[in-house]
Amino acid sequence: MIREATIQDLEEIMTNVRAVVKWMHERGSRQWDMSYPTEADYQKDIDRRELFVYLLEGKIVGVYTLSCEGHQEYPSINWASDVPAWTLKRVAINPDYHGRGIADQLMRFAEEQAKNAGIYRINTDTYSENLHAQKLFKRHGYQLVDKRTGRRGTIEFFYFEKVLSNEED
Repeated sequence: MIREATIQDLEEIMTNVRAVVKWMHERGSRQWDMSYPTEADYQKDIDRRELFVYLLEGKIVGVYTLSCEGHQEYPSINWASDVPAWTLKRVAINPDYHGRGIADQLMRFAEEQAKNAGIYRINTDTYSENLHAQKLFKRHGYQLVDKRTGRRGTIEFFYFEKVLSNEED
């Protein structure tokens, strides 16, 4: 089940995020660490009603943000489309639950949320070394549109977007 996150979920969300950070580091990706994403990031997402959780047997095992605001550099990215977009951020699946299709369900749910709100483009980004996220985005039809360094150090970021159909699927 996917639902909007509440303040009561924050501790469990952060437990999942710490597990994801450890898993990422074990696989060579330093995109996330103890300085990002923070509890304050998720608190802001909850306050904006942009944070969603995936529950399995009453336990939070996945989380993502779907925001109407992109990151600071987004206006300068070479997006393929100028259709208004929402931004997918901070997708995290507890590593103990990988391989169950949870990330795929979150991606489809986020796309439906956008379309139901009349938004037909989603953009996102990830570190060049985060191969797991890149595979997820590509599997769901997201196109690589730009590469940049400088947002958080010298690591290259990859920017992806997907234009959604405005017709019934």
